[in-house]
Amino acid sequence: MLILLLLSQDTLSLPFYDGFEGGLGNWVITTTYNGVVRTSTGSYGTGGALEGDSVMVLTCSAWGPYSTSCADVYLDLSGVTGIPVLSFYWRTWSLYGSEGEWVWLEVYDGEWHTIDSLTGYDPGWIKKKVNLGIYNPIKGLGVRFRACMDGTESWDAAYVDSVYVRDVPAGFIKGHVYDAKTGDPVSGAVVMSDVSFPDTTDASGAYLMYIAVGNTEVICTHPHYFTARESVKVTEGDTLVLDIYLKRPEISLVPDSLYFLMYPGRSDTQYISITNNGTDTLRFDIFRALHTGKLSIAVVGEGWNPAYSYPLLRDDDSLSRYFKFDFVGNGWTFEDLEGYDGVVVDNDNASITATEAEALVKFWRQGKGVVMGMDDLDEVAPAVQDYLFPIFGISGVFDASIDGGMTNPDHFISRDLDTIYSVSSWSGDAYTISDGTWLVRDTLGNIFAVAKEDTGRAVIFGQTIYS
Repeated sequence: MLILLLLSQDTLSLPFYDGFEGGLGNWVITTTYNGVVRTSTGSYGTGGALEGDSVMVLTCSAWGPYSTSCADVYLDLSGVTGIPVLSFYWRTWSLYGSEGEWVWLEVYDGEWHTIDSLTGYDPGWIKKKVNLGIYNPIKGLGVRFRACMDGTESWDAAYVDSVYVRDVPAGFIKGHVYDAKTGDPVSGAVVMSDVSFPDTTDASGAYLMYIAVGNTEVICTHPHYFTARESVKVTEGDTLVLDIYLKRPEISLVPDSLYFLMYPGRSDTQYISITNNGTDTLRFDIFRALHTGKLSIAVVGEGWNPAYSYPLLRDDDSLSRYFKFDFVGNGWTFEDLEGYDGVVVDNDNASITATEAEALVKFWRQGKGVVMGMDDLDEVAPAVQDYLFPIFGISGVFDASIDGGMTNPDHFISRDLDTIYSVSSWSGDAYTISDGTWLVRDTLGNIFAVAKEDTGRAVIFGQTIYS
């Protein structure tokens, strides 16, 4: 029905003004059921007609539920050139929003969008202005007023007056989006500006935008690349060709496996070297992600079978092992603290707290295992925050699964760093990650490791706190 309506109308020339002194003119009534659209003269509400003495009235012709008492009236803008800007005045008479009585302004560009709505007792005339350039002009544009009420025509729903449509001069911007390093087209990139409808690149990387004239900024985003911004000047009726090259970091890690050595009574520092092989600087972000996999941890010696992974906490707390993390230079140390004098609580899930000076790490006892995590950043001493400080955490209870690759007689945790990819967000816990952030997924499915701001080699350490 809507397509027939659009084809049946004459092209509307701009600027267009309608004060409804001569009836509905170019407006098409699409009302069904009991809705009524008409023009009328006289005093309306508390303020009278805005200009002249005629307004458009939206109401209904019989009592009935609001769902069958909607008045619709449509203005076809599909033939206009340029970017149309709509302004008008509207007001309600007496509508009850709790009963579904509203008046809406809607825009069509292949689908309907609700722009604004009113309900309640007459507030007086309200002016509204809408730039229709943010909707897709290629699919044709139209505007519709819709009023729904539960009442008769003697009780009007809403009034509209002084509708003015003018067009803002416009031009086109088209081009392709490419990978800055490989030159390959990038599909799925969104190209937009503040004064245009966004477009998404196809398989060839192509895009096309209808955009208002003047100086503007074109923004291109993609979840695997840094956001690109280009300043351009658009002239009326012209087509500007703008190819966009998206950059991203590409990192390599050495080593491909990381072992946290825990020698009793001493410290040891472990490093991961990250090299930027890409076309833009690496960015470092600290974020939180869920660790869903299980870790294997071996505590050998003291008569324990080294072929299995054992919990860190034993039934006898005097034999429990605790660990301390220190910031040293560009790294951290992982130290086995036998004889640790922190507070030990026997019952499950109770916190084993460190001293205030060592408050970066918390331990929770869970059954026969432990969970290690990092305090919130606002609890960390400011002096520590000034450094490249890795957030480190292990989640889940350590189980007694077999670790067939365990040959080292010392205590270690093994993490494979074999899969690297870039994302814009991690849906597992809905935390937003800024453009270009790199994550590393290990073979157990855990997410950790990001990149430091550096155009050359960077040293960073691999895990994020669990939530």
